[in-house]
Amino acid sequence: MKVVIDFENGNLKLERDWHFMMVSNKHNEQNCRDYHKGRVQIETAIHASSQINLNDSENDGLVFPLDGTINDGNYLTACSGLLILDSVLNSDKCIGSQWNISFYLYDLQFDNCEIKFKFPIFITSDNGNKS
Repeated sequence: MKVVIDFENGNLKLERDWHFMMVSNKHNEQNCRDYHKGRVQIETAIHASSQINLNDSENDGLVFPLDGTINDGNYLTACSGLLILDSVLNSDKCIGSQWNISFYLYDLQFDNCEIKFKFPIFITSDNGNKS
């Protein structure tokens, strides 16, 4: 899977094998798994995005609306959703060096079509403060 999230320019791009996404979803019916083949490309705009400092506790719990397209090689459909940025607290309840980016996308053409992922992000002191 290839994912590019650019908060500064407000873009999220994802490319993945459709079949793998369908098989890894325990809620899919078998006919859905057989229908989706090949690669899927998703491109969305991240609204109200800007440069983010992961050392700033004010950035915990940020929610960004998404809208864009899903291209599976046969169809180009509209999608919308949310991107959420959450910190993982240390044992002393302080923001640590791990964050999670979660996104939830919904295909607007088909009912009950949700694509969701959660990615961990680890920051170190030598890569700067910005993501």
